Amino acid sequence: MQLQKFKIWIFPLCLGILVAWASLTLRFGTRADTLHNLSATLGGQDFRFEGFFVGPVTPFYNRIMFPLIHQGLFHLFPTVSAERWYLMLRIVSFQLAFVVFTLACVRALKSSYRDYCLAATLLALSFIISFNWPWEDPSDALDAVALSAAALASLSHRFLFALGLALLFAANRESAAFIGIIWIVLSDRSTWPTPRRLFEGLFISALSYAVSIALRYYIAGPSNIKNYFVPFTNVRRLLSALEQFDPLSWLALLLSLFAIMSISISYCNALARRLVALAAVLAVATFLYGLTNEQ
Repeated sequence: MQLQKFKIWIFPLCLGILVAWASLTLRFGTRADTLHNLSATLGGQDFRFEGFFVGPVTPFYNRIMFPLIHQGLFHLFPTVSAERWYLMLRIVSFQLAFVVFTLACVRALKSSYRDYCLAATLLALSFIISFNWPWEDPSDALDAVALSAAALASLSHRFLFALGLALLFAANRESAAFIGIIWIVLSDRSTWPTPRRLFEGLFISALSYAVSIALRYYIAGPSNIKNYFVPFTNVRRLLSALEQFDPLSWLALLLSLFAIMSISISYCNALARRLVALAAVLAVATFLYGLTNEQ
């Protein structure tokens, strides 16, 4: 029994190190830009890519959680370089993401050890195939923390916990508003959620998104509060990827991961079907507001 518990908790820590290594190694050449952009996020300043200033990047000015922690640690312990703090925080962030994912699987989903290992490995793969974007966005691992914890809160029917997560992690990424959608879809019924659950979820989403917009307004001003709306960009990139199909392209990797996930799901399970429905809803939102070749 003790060995089983040890294996359950050592697994996410090791996965976190492997995923952090992939992220840090694949994007090593743009590390200077990333460190600059952490400070730019907090100051509402222009972002830098490939050594050139490109102006404001609107959706990033509420993503202050990681930069605040990084800057705070660097000022408290200046003998450790800013880059070293960045490396350590990235490792810890990914480890935390997998630990919280483990909590959701073990405590809320009651997954078997084998099912949990498969799910965690698929999460690791989904992280790694998103690293085709040359610059690191350190909000990614903390976003996984928020959404995994939200699943745990929703399945245990803890509204205040879900609301608190949505408000707190609005300072990490605007996708914290998805916590309201998670609250709705992962209700205690296999059918449509009750009106109260629906209202609570919409309230969580609206309040979380409002916090994100307020942070952008405060940090970067009223001209930098909007999200990018990119469905037509995604359609063009998808058509281009199909016309010039490469078996190692982002599309091939995404389809491969989707196929693995699809054949790993037991659709006779009501909760599994709800999780698939949740993934479909979030995929639509991602298609509208995020670049699919970077997700």
